[in-house]
Amino acid sequence: MRNEKMLHKNVCVLMPRNVNVQAGGITRVVSYTKREIDASNSPYAFTFIPTRWAEGKILSHVSTLYSLWKFLGAIFSEKAEIVHLHVAPKGSTWRKFLFAQIASLFGKPYIIHLHGAGYDEYFANQPRFARNLIQKFYRKAAAVIVLGTGWRAWAGSDQGLGLEPERVYIIDNGVPDPGLRSTHENSVPRIVFVGFVGHRKGVDTLLDALKAVPPDIPWTCAVCGNGEVEKYENLAREKKLSLEQVEFTDWQSEEQVRTQMAASDIHVLPSRAENQPVAILEAMAIGLPSVSSSVGDIPNQIVDGETGYVVPPDDPDALASALEKLLKNNQLRKTMGHAGRKRFEDRYSSKINFKKTLEIYDAISK
Repeated sequence: MRNEKMLHKNVCVLMPRNVNVQAGGITRVVSYTKREIDASNSPYAFTFIPTRWAEGKILSHVSTLYSLWKFLGAIFSEKAEIVHLHVAPKGSTWRKFLFAQIASLFGKPYIIHLHGAGYDEYFANQPRFARNLIQKFYRKAAAVIVLGTGWRAWAGSDQGLGLEPERVYIIDNGVPDPGLRSTHENSVPRIVFVGFVGHRKGVDTLLDALKAVPPDIPWTCAVCGNGEVEKYENLAREKKLSLEQVEFTDWQSEEQVRTQMAASDIHVLPSRAENQPVAILEAMAIGLPSVSSSVGDIPNQIVDGETGYVVPPDDPDALASALEKLLKNNQLRKTMGHAGRKRFEDRYSSKINFKKTLEIYDAISK
């Protein structure tokens, strides 16, 4: 039982975008968490403040000033007692650094929730004075949440943040139960990619891999996401991949993504850099096997050979080989999809991971 004195604690959550806006990455994770909050009897009250309300260099800075005003209001008017900062590389780190200084000034403990692909590389490439500031930012946090054992090891290492292990918590990203399942009944197997259409997500590698699949194996592929869509559509045509084979859908709403995945047989994500991609979890929840690259926490998300395949990044031949195994074997797709669904239920449900977050709040509140 929670201590009565801990009831009605106010938590201020700072993230990149408004939770009601369709977005990827951090915002999607926070949006899923908010649903768990709304459906729960949590003893905490929450205020959500996006730190970027607009795009563009000047407008984004102006919107941060507005967020600072909202944050001060949360501290004084709504009596925020815990500050939960969702942090990614580059500008996100420095914006949250500023909010953390204000929280400390008013004696409010803050939690850093580390997201974003390539944070280790970003940190290593900073000048020494910037690395020192970032380390102080993390070391003053009441708790640091990371996505997976690899990031926990990095956060505690001398090459990383040098944090004490007992202050670093692993809470995986979580997604809600979609209420849909792939039936794997397509006469021609369908592959689905969901994410930003660009270099980091490896869309060029995907197109090369699809071209390398033997011509006697039928398939179709839906590339769902915004970004450099026209560029990669043209690249697909240059590779003689037809419109009937590779369909670019542009950005899809959450409901549309679920529908796209449920209508598919295989999920693919050949990224060059990731942290713990939500798209893989959404695919697992739908019951799709996933073929993804061995970056970030993906090797922990996917059990290689059991819930999908993990391949090296920038290796279209390895990606094509893994896709070929699944394209040729419907029973294998079903078996791996069911195993992935079970893994989602055991480890990657937003309900489970919200409870873990509450436990950290409880520990800080004692």
